[in-house]
Amino acid sequence: MAGNGIEDDEGYCGLPGEEDDEPEGGEDHDGSAPRPRRLMPIWLHKAFDTCVAEAGRQNQESVPLLYADHQTFWFHKKSNYFLLSKTSPELLNNPRFFLWDPKALCNDIPCPNCHHPLQWHGHISTPCHIVDMNSRFWILGYCMLCLNCIHPKSGKRTVTFRSWDPRILAVLTPDLTAEFPALLSHRSGISKPLFSFLRSCFQNGMGFKQFSDALQVQHLQYLQHLAAQALDGYVGKKYDDFLPFDDTSNHGPHGYVPSSQWLRDMYDDHIKGHSFNFRQHMAMLSADICALNHSHKVMLMLLCDSCIAFSLLSCQITKHLARIDGEQIFTGLLSLTNELGQIQACNVVATKSHSQFELSMNGIQKSLDLYGHSQPQLIYTDTMANKQFLERCFPSLRKNVIPVEKHDHLEPFELSDAFWTNIFVKNTASSINDAIRTILEDVPEDKECVVVGFDSEWNVELAPNRRVQQWGKTAIIQIAYQS
Repeated sequence: MAGNGIEDDEGYCGLPGEEDDEPEGGEDHDGSAPRPRRLMPIWLHKAFDTCVAEAGRQNQESVPLLYADHQTFWFHKKSNYFLLSKTSPELLNNPRFFLWDPKALCNDIPCPNCHHPLQWHGHISTPCHIVDMNSRFWILGYCMLCLNCIHPKSGKRTVTFRSWDPRILAVLTPDLTAEFPALLSHRSGISKPLFSFLRSCFQNGMGFKQFSDALQVQHLQYLQHLAAQALDGYVGKKYDDFLPFDDTSNHGPHGYVPSSQWLRDMYDDHIKGHSFNFRQHMAMLSADICALNHSHKVMLMLLCDSCIAFSLLSCQITKHLARIDGEQIFTGLLSLTNELGQIQACNVVATKSHSQFELSMNGIQKSLDLYGHSQPQLIYTDTMANKQFLERCFPSLRKNVIPVEKHDHLEPFELSDAFWTNIFVKNTASSINDAIRTILEDVPEDKECVVVGFDSEWNVELAPNRRVQQWGKTAIIQIAYQS
């Protein structure tokens, strides 16, 4: 259904990977017309019509008998063993269906727009396709009509909502919402058990591409298992060939495994939907002993959604963020962690200037007071320039602290005025040789060495990813000798 709550979808609810080709507004991301949705294959259409007829059988309270008598949301599905009396591979597609009719279980479901009670408006013409661990299933849903809202284009009271609309799920009771078996994208979805497994794999180092490949193996193995079952016991008999897994003809299985990008988008949407919980959890953490660090290369702090904790991944985050005229905007990632390794602050910064993360430090100080935690007693940092800044943000760092002067018995070292006046710049070969020759003349004959301070500087050219692209020639050599 469209994002404005208007029932306007026709045709098969497509497969993962093609659903986001049609954003809200009816155009592709590139401005072209949306891709047409695939029509249901014959075997799915027959099974869908059978389930629609079965769902129409209701008791006197208008509750489907599937709910009232069988106490389940799932339609009965025959085991493949009992389908092998015929040798048609098409029968082994054997789709699973889930009935989602919350209106039959909740009398008053308010309209997400005007909060008037919604009215039952018939079943949705196509089921919603859901990818599971090694197979698929389809959700049979219903439309709900609002008699108060006005269609923005036609001016009529024809605004409808699908029963699996996220706004409808949000107003249902938690126990009923928990029975919904999938997380949905624009046109399809992923089952909750599979998504839970995806989270576990990702949190333990398995990438989305690897997960997509592994999922494809599971689906293909399941199809091969069905084929082996069908052939067993029918040796010598004629049978139709099993069509390829991705065959999209009327009799094809229409097999599909979501791409790594689709899985990534689903995971990102899940994280965004829980961003408030993550921020709330971070605000409630203690911070007695902290560590402040700027990372400019490979350390990326990542939210770990299942336990609302955090982990570190190897990923150069700054090179993936927005650029202006090919130049990086952000150069590093600042993080503040507590004594348990939990992240208190995580900010992408353009420079190491204190102004880049001062608001975050002040927010942590206020959160600690709000939730009754003690203020930081110690903060580790690899930059001493942060000392005064951190003491200003967290006055507790100065409490009961007595500075220790390790070398206070020594006289302060001061550079004489002659040091600043005896600086000579040599920029020709002869003048440089003369200056070096005066130093060599001071080399004692018995020791054959003198001590000098030496440094050199040269220019480097950086690529857009901040890596050194080219080294320049030595530009400056500094030599300190005597005074």
